[in-house]
Amino acid sequence: MSYRLLNNVVGWAVFIIATTVYMMTLEPTTSLWDCGEYITTANQMEVGHPPGAPLFMMLGRIFSAFFSPENAAWAVNAMSGLSSSFSILFLFWSITMLARKLAPNYDKLSAGDKLAILASGAVGAIAYTFTDSFWFSAVEGEVYAMSSFFTAVVFWAILKWETVAHENHSDRWLILIFFLMGLSIGVHLLNLLAIPAICFVYYFKKFKYSPQGILLTGVLSIVILGLIQAVIIPKTVDLAAFFERTFVNNLGMGFNVGTAFFAVLLISLIVVGAWLSTKLKRPIINTAIMSFAVLMIGYSSFSMIVIRSNANTPLDENNPETLTSLSSYLKREQYGSWPIAYGPYWNAPAIDAKHKSPTYMKAFVLKRGPMILRRNDGAQLAFNNKYEAEQYNENNQLGAEITAEYIVTDDGKYAEQVFDPRYCTVLPRMYRVGEGPSYMAWSGYEGDKNYPLPAPQGYQNDYRNMADLVSAVQSQINRANMSNDFSSAEQMKKQLAGITKDGIYKPTFGENLSYMFKYQFGWMYFRYFLWNFSGRQNDLQGYSGIGGGDGKYLEGNWITGLDFIDERRLGPQENIPHKVMDNKGYNKYYLLPLILALIGLIYHLIYKPKDWFVVMLLFLFTGLAICIYLNQKPAEPRERDYAYAASFYAFSIWIGIGVWALYDLARKINWLNVGIIGAVGFSFGLLTMGINMAFGLSIFYMTLVSVVLIGLMMAIKNVPGFARAFVVLLITASVPILMGMQNWDDHNRANRYSARDIAKSYLDSCDPNAILFTHGDNDTFPLWYVQEVEKYRTDVRVVNLSLLGTDWHVNQSKRKAYDSEPVPFTAEEYQYRQGTRDVVYFYDIDNRESSSFVPAINVYNDIMKPSSRRKLRGVRKEQYVYNQRKVSIPVNKENAIKYGIADTSEIKMPLLNELTWTIKGTMIKSDLMVLDLLAHYDWTRPIYFAGNAAAHGDLQKYFQMEGLTYKLSPYQISGQQPFGTAAYTYHEQKTYDNLMHNFEWGNMSDPNVLVDYYTLRMVRNLRFQFAGFASELITNGTNATDSIQKLEKFQRAEDVLDRCFEVMPLNNVAPDDAVYHYLIRHYYDLKHLNPANTALAEKVDSLAHNIASKRLDDLTYFAGLDSEWTGRQLKEFGKAIYHLELIRQSSLTDDQMRTYQLQQQNGETPDSQGYYGILDGTSYDALLGGIGRQLNMMLRATKDGNLKGSYINMLKNPRDFPPQLIRQWLPEIYK
Repeated sequence: MSYRLLNNVVGWAVFIIATTVYMMTLEPTTSLWDCGEYITTANQMEVGHPPGAPLFMMLGRIFSAFFSPENAAWAVNAMSGLSSSFSILFLFWSITMLARKLAPNYDKLSAGDKLAILASGAVGAIAYTFTDSFWFSAVEGEVYAMSSFFTAVVFWAILKWETVAHENHSDRWLILIFFLMGLSIGVHLLNLLAIPAICFVYYFKKFKYSPQGILLTGVLSIVILGLIQAVIIPKTVDLAAFFERTFVNNLGMGFNVGTAFFAVLLISLIVVGAWLSTKLKRPIINTAIMSFAVLMIGYSSFSMIVIRSNANTPLDENNPETLTSLSSYLKREQYGSWPIAYGPYWNAPAIDAKHKSPTYMKAFVLKRGPMILRRNDGAQLAFNNKYEAEQYNENNQLGAEITAEYIVTDDGKYAEQVFDPRYCTVLPRMYRVGEGPSYMAWSGYEGDKNYPLPAPQGYQNDYRNMADLVSAVQSQINRANMSNDFSSAEQMKKQLAGITKDGIYKPTFGENLSYMFKYQFGWMYFRYFLWNFSGRQNDLQGYSGIGGGDGKYLEGNWITGLDFIDERRLGPQENIPHKVMDNKGYNKYYLLPLILALIGLIYHLIYKPKDWFVVMLLFLFTGLAICIYLNQKPAEPRERDYAYAASFYAFSIWIGIGVWALYDLARKINWLNVGIIGAVGFSFGLLTMGINMAFGLSIFYMTLVSVVLIGLMMAIKNVPGFARAFVVLLITASVPILMGMQNWDDHNRANRYSARDIAKSYLDSCDPNAILFTHGDNDTFPLWYVQEVEKYRTDVRVVNLSLLGTDWHVNQSKRKAYDSEPVPFTAEEYQYRQGTRDVVYFYDIDNRESSSFVPAINVYNDIMKPSSRRKLRGVRKEQYVYNQRKVSIPVNKENAIKYGIADTSEIKMPLLNELTWTIKGTMIKSDLMVLDLLAHYDWTRPIYFAGNAAAHGDLQKYFQMEGLTYKLSPYQISGQQPFGTAAYTYHEQKTYDNLMHNFEWGNMSDPNVLVDYYTLRMVRNLRFQFAGFASELITNGTNATDSIQKLEKFQRAEDVLDRCFEVMPLNNVAPDDAVYHYLIRHYYDLKHLNPANTALAEKVDSLAHNIASKRLDDLTYFAGLDSEWTGRQLKEFGKAIYHLELIRQSSLTDDQMRTYQLQQQNGETPDSQGYYGILDGTSYDALLGGIGRQLNMMLRATKDGNLKGSYINMLKNPRDFPPQLIRQWLPEIYK
């Protein structure tokens, strides 16, 4: 059989394997994060967040159009799965093309060579199939799988061109590559990072190697990449927008004439250029022109964004209806910018502000002659649609001319701060204001003593700079301590901590680089890299990381699976806590994928350095180059490994090359070479052990495995080539098999419906025709999906508070959508237009703020007046202000009862006459729009809030829980919940019906269904609602005078608790927070209140024993740590003790100490350790005895004063450690 046929057959077999894997593990519905939005925009052809993904949307529409609404999400997810398996196919063919070039005779391959080449492709491709990051994206409806496909196919295409470059018309492959890149822009820009690798393939094929040629090609590749990303993509639209505005504003033509002229002009120039280059026989110029042409054809997919935005779809983010707004959309201006090559440090003082580009809006203006008419308040009479302009003109009998124009809504004045250049740097890594403490922790900040920061406002007249201020305050603290005025000293310490939160000095450039290498490269890239090729500790998000912040040694790290290495980095690995061992993301590859890839990398470098250089460029530009460009800040909202999938793709090529290397080395090296390899590797390992023991041991181990593998190949050196290749295949196939076995359980999303069902539960918590305010991605995007795609509860209007600060989201909220009526905002469009009332400041004019509550409508109306603008200190432009924070709205009791907002049959509290609350000092536009809604609220339409009740300030006292959302009610709740959280009440019957009967739970009770970390973050809120509702039922039952009603409430509480553990069992939905302890406490409350219920007693004791045994195992692990590791894992240590204390105190028969009091007490509570409750007879007593000594030894062993202070603060924090125990063990730290 010919090699070509074998290559195709095996390639498609690998494709079938990958497709089978991804289809078996595919998520059947929406996922969290952006998936709900992408599936919605694809299925419904709507407009998602900037910069959009129109090609993904159009293809997703094709995939999902033939499926029912309930299965549309599966279809879009399947598109990602197929994109990924096609990526694997092209990876296979790329590896075999590169491996074939390593064969002794390219055209006449032996049977052994054929098998070794095909084995290289199969092992490398299937290994990448099972990599953590790529598999994650392959089974959900996101853009990264399709983006990886385009990267794979363009890299394969340039390798294909290389094989036929000598043939006529070979340049068509280059034109195909540019077309694919143009298409890929409509998915994600990551594909453009393959350009440098592509350029060097072209250079090595067409030109003779020279240092100058390498340098020139490198520069040109960066120029081409920059031209496409920074010029062609944004500037083409900018230029078209300029033509459009010129034709409309200056030439008086209608909308879209300028756009059409530009399109015709561009096409004409391309046609003329192609014709002239052909006639003049300039093939390179012709190829360049044709490449540009097809790039623009691919890029033209973005016209769909404009077309669909003009259709005013229900989901129309940023409303990019014109080329001007499309330009802003493509530039992601909504998200702001960040410095890359030069910029300020986070604590750099601002010295000025500069203009930004103005923002234009398509408008219909009323004019008399050349002048635009104005309203009474001075605003232009400009409308965003012609109908409104005509109506206003007619209703006010203005007789004005209606003209189409592009008007400036925000002139951009003083929009960008200018920073003192002395506090700026090249390659600024630590730039984001507000992240100072994290930057300082990661960089080892001490600062440049030659550049102290200026003293803050209020201190500048007395102190030259921060250093002088800190010195003066420190002297005052010392004097207070000497005078035994410890209270004043403590207050000044807190003041000093607030003043110095951003440091005292400018950071050094070395600290800047330290942050880049430790956090941006180490934590945010190489950690992900090693997740894929070494092993992963768990799927918990790692926030602080090793060396930054608290040092999270048990969350989100990479591992090898080899205890003698991992314990050097992460502490003892024997009897590791359950949060690691029980996590499905605990994956161990024993460094085997990395070893095989490094063998391939080194072999490739030696025998084909040009090809190695090309693959290395792809690896670096899709990896570390992204790190430099993204300039990531500490504590990203989620792990970002998916962004580097193409880098891991490139590295997987070397896994495949490693297979060929083992096969080929047997005939190329001798035992002396093997000895040299071992000696060099072992020597390097020994040398590096003195610097980093874990790294040195890893080198030692990898050298040992490599030598054994190569030695094994030497042992079969004389075996026929085919047999030798088959042995290599058998050995190296263990790598992808191991990866697949380890990763299956934490990547198998089959039968998982948690994101969809939680979204439906949010909607089902709302009454008909409700308005539901949401916050973040995960409580918004899944709701959009179930409403837009599955058409579920479309009567509820979802309003995202994060987006409500934009004029386009307000506009869309004011339109009817499906069965949902418009949100009754009263503000006119010009009053909240971008650049108008984006921020409203509290400004007590002449100290006239009333101490009593004033009608909210008065405050709102004042803000809407042009006269409410004031010049504020430190702000150059006049700002809108208000001077009354205490507001009220009347309660229309009749409407509240009529429309079901108040249920007098269920809630026996009296209805209020008015609601009162205090506005925070500064309102952003979303706050203003909520004030608008409430100020004009007529109590005919229920208003709900999702998420954290405390986030809504004073309004929380009027919240009524009816499932998972908080309804604004005409009742006031006093006191607090048992958890020290916001006070609110429950509608008992609705909440009971929802939790017990109406809600679905995404199959989380099935042990085969994956409940990952981000789902667990949602679960925490679900359990919290179960616990809160059970608490209220118990309280109501306790207060009931009727014995039958009392028992009924208690039984309901037990049913609710049972339901919680039924739908979210601990064996599959891991408990790693305090909420489930509250659930246990409520069980014990019921046990104490109803001692005759022996079944309940057995149930709760069994449950508590089960959880306590795991926590005791964890505590045993922590109690066995030495002083160094005790300090490093102190927070986790405290959590284990804290959780056991919650269980112990909940189980005490006399209920001496309520669980929630641990969070409120000041540590003066008498020792209650004489009672062990459910922990009686366990190892808890013995462990506690040694822990006190252990903590004392840790503090004595800590010589670093700052570190010791950090430990003491943690020990004294009642949310980290039970204070009554710490007072026993370490009374001296309170002195």
